[in-house]
Amino acid sequence: MILRLVLLVFFVPFLTVAQFNLDKVTKSQLEEKFYPTDSSAPAAFLFKTCKFKFDYSGNNGFSYVAEYTLKLKIYKVEGLSWADISIPYYIGYKTLNKDLITNIKGYTYNLVDGNIERQKVTAEGRSNIKSSDFWAKKIITFPSVKVGSIIELKYEIRSQDIQSIDLIQLQHAIPVSAASLKIEIPLFFTYKVIRFGQFQFDLKSKITQESINYTSKLEGSFVNRDYNLQFNQLVSEAEIKNIPALKEEPYTNNIDDYYTKIALELESVQFPDQPQKKYATTWDDVAKMLNEHESFGKAVQKSDYYIADYNRIAKENLDRKEFMLAIFEWVKKQVVWNKVKGYFASQSLSEAYQKRTGSVADINLILTSFLRMGGFEAHPVLLSTRENGVITFPSYSHFNYVVVGVKLENQLYLLDASQHAGTSTLLPTMALNDKGQMFYANGNVETVNLMPSELSLKNTTVLAKLDLDGSLIGQAKCVYTDYKCWGVLAEYSSSDKENWIQLKEKKWNLDEITNYRINDIKDKVVAEELFDYKSHEYIENIGDKILITPLLFQSIFENPFKSDIREYPVHFSYPNREKATVVFTIPEGYSIQSLPKDVAFALPESKMAYKFAIAVNGNQMTVVRTLDCNQAEFSPDLYSSLKEFLTLVVSKETEKIVLIKQ
Repeated sequence: MILRLVLLVFFVPFLTVAQFNLDKVTKSQLEEKFYPTDSSAPAAFLFKTCKFKFDYSGNNGFSYVAEYTLKLKIYKVEGLSWADISIPYYIGYKTLNKDLITNIKGYTYNLVDGNIERQKVTAEGRSNIKSSDFWAKKIITFPSVKVGSIIELKYEIRSQDIQSIDLIQLQHAIPVSAASLKIEIPLFFTYKVIRFGQFQFDLKSKITQESINYTSKLEGSFVNRDYNLQFNQLVSEAEIKNIPALKEEPYTNNIDDYYTKIALELESVQFPDQPQKKYATTWDDVAKMLNEHESFGKAVQKSDYYIADYNRIAKENLDRKEFMLAIFEWVKKQVVWNKVKGYFASQSLSEAYQKRTGSVADINLILTSFLRMGGFEAHPVLLSTRENGVITFPSYSHFNYVVVGVKLENQLYLLDASQHAGTSTLLPTMALNDKGQMFYANGNVETVNLMPSELSLKNTTVLAKLDLDGSLIGQAKCVYTDYKCWGVLAEYSSSDKENWIQLKEKKWNLDEITNYRINDIKDKVVAEELFDYKSHEYIENIGDKILITPLLFQSIFENPFKSDIREYPVHFSYPNREKATVVFTIPEGYSIQSLPKDVAFALPESKMAYKFAIAVNGNQMTVVRTLDCNQAEFSPDLYSSLKEFLTLVVSKETEKIVLIKQ
């Protein structure tokens, strides 16, 4: 939801939130009187505040100051992790001073021998960690925190970046008993107030007069003079009670997308007797800014640093798609990703090309330029990765990744030369996050669907028979395609072979796996070649009967969805199909007493579909299951149907084949 901060007054009742001076709380208050225990929560915010206002300097102009206060109580051992507070701040400006975290005051309150003991966060409890070239974190570690402790923190963020402001997160995985928000904005500025999440609250707004004292040099001299800047401002306030916890459920894209948060995005600035200056409010505005930027649009126009390599590739006798892929492969091999995200080049593209290393923006802007040199219709596509959240409004500041869109023969190829998984042209799974924006050199903008339309496949074949000791033995093979393939490669590359096999044995409840090997990486296909296994699971001897789980270690034994309701979408990452075929040899002297019945069912419009069938031929039973997930995301209103669907799947796959001794 987007609300513009303009001259509007909202007449709503104002909630009163009790604030307590923790220096003066009594024993009974500290125990529970004002802060009742939430028996289900490991911790809870008792109070959160944000006071946002502008400051002015004769040297640097306007900046903002955001003052934060939080009080949090630890209820359970699991809540101790909430006592380490991490405050991110931006340090990657090229023309502005880095953000500052100032006026930090932190305390831990404990009840010790009937008395309230307060301990201060010292300098040793405050540390800075550089996360990247753009971001750092201030880590606050509180002393003597235990179950029952209350921690209190006050601090300010000061920033010269007044264009895009992540103001406050009001909702968390633990409840917030009360919160207050006050935003003071001079009427020189017009902002979008961007609301995230489902929890609703009201803002009460009014216009007040304000003044700021500052010192600046007299024009044309070195003499300082004191000034008083007077202006009208819009003050928006809210006091909120009982913000419920929003807990992460299985198959969540990024839980941060669904927490209730407030952000500000600058729309325009107009000072007295000056024309209005508009900032990016439409995708066309964003495109204009990007195309004129030295580290984006203008950087792509330069080609002298790679022209010799381009000419060598161009001499080959290739059709258009082969030529595109040859350029793609060349850039992949030429420049290695240094794991830095972003969409502005972090250095000159010629420097990245010569050093053979760079950010994702360096690499894919080089690829864009290379492809345009080859006559391809290639354009940068800005996106937000999954951990960064979904962008639902025109913005230039919330993206954190760029790939290349190539239109060729009525098809759009999305290429990311920072990735090195074989010859695949698939985007990395972290980039599969709803929509991206493709920016043309002529200023046009096109929304691009990042989600794949083809099903990624896992196809498993299992051969099984009964060993003399009563265990199952046999062979199995798994073939993975597209994103299923990428998942296997990512896991396999991060583990040695022995550990990988042990993980497989544990995951599938197998006694042992032998003769395991994985095939050479090919274009979007990988296979676990036929391997041997042994297991005492999935089969049970009861008297003269043998009970068999039909799909053995490929069965779905548990419904991942436990909650009665869901407040945000279910996200399966990408459309996929899981097919399993199990061929079981019936032991000599046994016959079939009963088999699970064949079934087929689906959600409306076949959003998800399931088939299960058993065929018998002589002494062999063949069980075939196909589970199709034909779309990646399911809205909350489909949750109950999806949960019921998977309940039926689990019920079917936990039925038993019953053999009886003749």
